[in-house]
Amino acid sequence: MRTTAGACCLAAFLVFTGDVAKAESHGTAAVPASDFLDSIGVNSAIAARGENFQKTMECTGYLGVRWFRAGVEGNVPVSQFIELHRQTGARFSWGLGSGGSDISKLIETAKPLAEAGALLAFEGPNEPNNWGITYQGEAGGKNKSWVPVAKLQAALYQGV
Repeated sequence: MRTTAGACCLAAFLVFTGDVAKAESHGTAAVPASDFLDSIGVNSAIAARGENFQKTMECTGYLGVRWFRAGVEGNVPVSQFIELHRQTGARFSWGLGSGGSDISKLIETAKPLAEAGALLAFEGPNEPNNWGITYQGEAGGKNKSWVPVAKLQAALYQGV
């Protein structure tokens, strides 16, 4: 039987986003725990790929998660992301996912997140070196040309 903490650990991958403490010549400066929590996020499918929305909600509160790396992959209703934000304060780095290239869908689904104060950032495709993309009919990434990936990133930047 999984505990709430165990389920959270199985579903979450910590993403470190910066220096939490600065090393000094005489040791390491202490920082508030809140600063540490602001510096990490988790990657979660929220309510897809075997994850349960209610458990995600519980884990978010238990761990003190402040932001998720998530997006349009998995077709989780945006309303669930907004509800997760409403109940926990967590925000989202909103991305195309693995192999994704639908910029219009990414931006349209991000609008309600932004209106709710839940949008933190935008991301391009996840690991195009592992999951190739097709953009404007041209395959790229993985073992093909990276020009389509660059075009996708440029269009995403322009669209945002």
